[in-house]
Amino acid sequence: MYKPYEIVQRPIARVPGAWVDVPADPPKRLRTFTATAMFVPGDLDAIRKAVAKIPIYPGAILEAEGGAWVYAGREYLGEIATALRGF
Repeated sequence: MYKPYEIVQRPIARVPGAWVDVPADPPKRLRTFTATAMFVPGDLDAIRKAVAKIPIYPGAILEAEGGAWVYAGREYLGEIATALRGF
């Protein structure tokens, strides 16, 4: 399991129309990036609604077991974590 609200570097990929987590064995042609993310525990829809109320635009919010990965700049993730704790 992931540590809640810990800011980490994670691989992410852009596919037509969306950002996705990089699979364990990615296709060779998949272009990947390293992004700053934070695991937020809870219901994905509730997390998305809570993040939408914060005046900071996250790069992506992707589903994860037990919560979601919120991708944004490191300086913004701290503000998002403060706003989301106990939402």
